[in-house]
Amino acid sequence: MTQSENAIAETLAGQGLRAITHDEFVPQHAIDATREQCRRYAAERHVQVLMKHGGTIADAVAQTVDLPPRQIAEVLATVGGLIGTVGALYDATAMQAAELMQCAAVALDDRAQAGSDDRR
Repeated sequence: MTQSENAIAETLAGQGLRAITHDEFVPQHAIDATREQCRRYAAERHVQVLMKHGGTIADAVAQTVDLPPRQIAEVLATVGGLIGTVGALYDATAMQAAELMQCAAVALDDRAQAGSDDRR
């Protein structure tokens, strides 16, 4: 765990949250955990709303990008976890989270335009 990951983990622990490091994170585990939470709390209105709008977003993304659904799901689970961490640490608004995702897209696009396939 890097020094910054340690600092994030300590901050989140102070809020009663457990941080998952980059090395520990497995997108399918996040997807499975979310699925189970949604199943467990399916009767709650906010979960029903989240699932409905999550499905709408899934449809829009699947129709827009040329990736298989499994890869899209892994990207969304990863980004969701990262944005959740940012939100917990900095009390980020939805607009700030969206801007952060757009800036990440620019960074990846810049790498692609430069011919880099670097994943770091």
